[in-house]
Amino acid sequence: MGTETQFGAAANGEATIQQGNQSNYLIEGTLNFSENYGIHTIDAVAGMTFQRFLTDRNFMTANDFPSDATFTYNMGLANPELVEINSDRFSNELVSYIGRVNYNLLDKYLVTATVRADGSSRFGEDNRFGIFPSGAIGWRVNEEPFMESAEAISNLKLRASWGKTGNQEIGNLQFITSFGTGPNAVLGNQIVSSIDPSNLANPELKWETTEQIDFGIDFGLWDERISGSADYFHKETSDMLVSIPVPSSTGFNSRLQNIGSILNTGFEFSLDTRNVTTSDFNWRTNFNISFLDNEVQDLGETVNEIVIGGPGQVGQAAIIREGDPLRSFYGYEVEGIWQTDDDYSNAPAGVEPGSIKYRDTNGDGQITGEDRTLLGDSFPDVTWAITNNINYKNFNFRFSFEGVEGVSMLNVNMIDTFFPVNFRRNKLAEPYLNRWTPENPTNEWPSFVNPLSQGQKTVNSYTVQDASYIRLRTVRLSYNLPRSVLGGAIRNASIYGMAENLFTIDDYIGPDPAVNPNANANFRIDWNAAPLVRTFTLGVNLGF
Repeated sequence: MGTETQFGAAANGEATIQQGNQSNYLIEGTLNFSENYGIHTIDAVAGMTFQRFLTDRNFMTANDFPSDATFTYNMGLANPELVEINSDRFSNELVSYIGRVNYNLLDKYLVTATVRADGSSRFGEDNRFGIFPSGAIGWRVNEEPFMESAEAISNLKLRASWGKTGNQEIGNLQFITSFGTGPNAVLGNQIVSSIDPSNLANPELKWETTEQIDFGIDFGLWDERISGSADYFHKETSDMLVSIPVPSSTGFNSRLQNIGSILNTGFEFSLDTRNVTTSDFNWRTNFNISFLDNEVQDLGETVNEIVIGGPGQVGQAAIIREGDPLRSFYGYEVEGIWQTDDDYSNAPAGVEPGSIKYRDTNGDGQITGEDRTLLGDSFPDVTWAITNNINYKNFNFRFSFEGVEGVSMLNVNMIDTFFPVNFRRNKLAEPYLNRWTPENPTNEWPSFVNPLSQGQKTVNSYTVQDASYIRLRTVRLSYNLPRSVLGGAIRNASIYGMAENLFTIDDYIGPDPAVNPNANANFRIDWNAAPLVRTFTLGVNLGF
C-alpha cells in the first residue's frame, strides 16, 4: 500500500509478498479379474493407492519505504527493523489398500462386496489405519418367470446396501504438539523472537466413521414410459472429530476429540416420464425430491452441549446438543417492538420505545443467555427439482425449477444492520426506511436509535432467517438447422438462446438464499455473499 492510502500513509508505505506452491502426488496400482462360468459371472479388483499433498509458503511484509516508486520490487529499501519474514511447509499422506468382488447370477441376482484399509498421516501410529467394508445386493425382479404376465412392468429392481466410510479432514499435526511463531520479546535492548505451541495435542485421535444402510427400488412401466426410483437411507456418523472447549488454563480454547454420533435419515425419489411421444412432438419430464432429518444422537459422557462461534462480531451462533440438529442456530426470539403505551414496570434494563422486545423464555423477568432458544438449522427438510424437455420438429425448449424448504441461514448483513461495528458501514435499506418512530409505531423494525442498549444479541429470530426458495433455474430454446441448408464440412448446426436464474421466490432479506459463503453445508452463514448472477446467452453450435 502506497502512502496515498490511509494505512500506507500511517506506515510510510507498506509492502507484502506471499508465495506458495501446492503439489499433489498420486500413485495407483490395480489388478483386475473377470470370468464367466456359464450362469455365473465374477469380476474382481485389488489394488493400492498412495497420495501425498505438499504445501510450502513464504511471506514477507515490510514498512517505512523512502519512496513508493519501487512497489514490491525492492523490499530491501524498507526500514530493516520493520521487516517481518515467515515461511511454513506442511504435508499429509494417504495410503489405501482396496478390494472389490462383483458376483452376477443369471443376470438378475447381483452381489457386491468391498473392503478398503485407509491410512492417514493425520493420526498417530496406533490409530493411523481404518478398515471400511461395504456390501450390496440387487434383484432384478422383472426377470423372474412369475413376472411374465405383468406386461406393464418393464423394469423392477430391488436394492439394499450397507457400508462404512471414513473422514480424516481435520488439518495436519493435530495428534502431536506443533509450534509456530510466538510474540517478540525485548531482552537486553534487543528484540528476540519466540516460538509457542500452535495446538493442544490429542494422540488418541482416530478416523471419524460413517455407517450407512440403503434400501431402494428401481422401476419402469409401459416400456419405460414412466420410470424412477425410491430410496430410504439411514446414515450414522460416530467418533465425530469435533473441537471441544477446554479450560483457559491450558492456554487454548479448544481441543480436537472423537466424540458422539449424528444420525441422518431420509427418503429420495426420482421420476422420469415421457408425457407425449410422436413423430414431431416429444415432451419429457424429470422430477426428483428428497427429505432429510438430522439429529445429534450422542455427545459422550463428559459433554452436555457445545456452543459454536460465528465469524467476526457474531459471537456465539449455534449449539450442538443431543436430540437437536447439528449446529442449530441458538439465540434470542424476538416478539416485536416496545411501543410507547406498553407496561415498562418489569421491562429489562435499557428498554425504551422502539427497542426490540425479546422473549423471556425462562420467565425470570430478565433477558440473559439463559433465554436463548433454537432458531432453525442448516439442513433443508425438502429439496426438489423439476425439468421439462420439449421437442417439436427442429425446435427444443427446456426449462427447470428447483426449490428448498425448511432451511435457515444466519444473515450477518442483517446483524451489521442491527448491531453495526461502526455507524458508517453499509446497512440494509428496508429496516431503516421502515424503522419505528412515534409517527410510525411499527411492530416489525426497531428505532435503531440505541441498538446496543440491551447488549449485542446478534443471533436472534431477525438475523436467523428462512432461506427457503423456489427458483426458475434455466430456460433454453434452440433450433437445429435442417441438413438441407448445411453445406461443405458442416455436419450439424444449431442456434440457441438461454437464460439462467431468471427469478427467485423467497422471503429472505439478502442477496440470495441459496448462496453460502461459509462453504459449510452444515452451518449456513451469509456474509457479504455475491448472489448468483442472472445470465442471458445467445450462441451457435457447429459440428464438423
